[in-house]
Amino acid sequence: MFPSCEGLDRLRGLRVSDVMSREVISIPHHATLCEAAEMLTSAGTSGAPVVDEAGRCIGMISSRDYLRQHAASCQLAAAPGSACASDDMTPIRHYMAPAVQSIDSGASLMQAARVMCLEHIHRLVVLDERATPVGVLTTLDIVAALMAVADEERQALRRNANGRQAKGVL
Repeated sequence: MFPSCEGLDRLRGLRVSDVMSREVISIPHHATLCEAAEMLTSAGTSGAPVVDEAGRCIGMISSRDYLRQHAASCQLAAAPGSACASDDMTPIRHYMAPAVQSIDSGASLMQAARVMCLEHIHRLVVLDERATPVGVLTTLDIVAALMAVADEERQALRRNANGRQAKGVL
């Protein structure tokens, strides 16, 4: 089932700010690889912006970066909030991707999806005028928005079918 014109218009009208997460987990650039892994693990995410002392986004760290390759050396202790057991004290800024793929909160969701597809990335950081992270948009956020529109369309079709049936049209 394809969305109706109304559904497509609704998708076209959605903005990044409509679906982005505003609870941004930021990793300080001086954090070690294991500290970053602990922060990401406790937040239940696989990536986050890396920020400098002023809170400006200077990079991104994700499971595609050094974390995936060196996860075995970063053995987290079982107790929540405990320190990482690895000896690696190298700051995360040495492992992060310095190119930040960001998008304006007022950009269309379709534009954000296009950027993600073209760049083969799973998250875009939303920055304010000072380059401070104020939101994150993930592929899952986009899928959830698409499913919400599809559910709205299904409900509208059911209402229309029920209305025609009640009038004896069907």
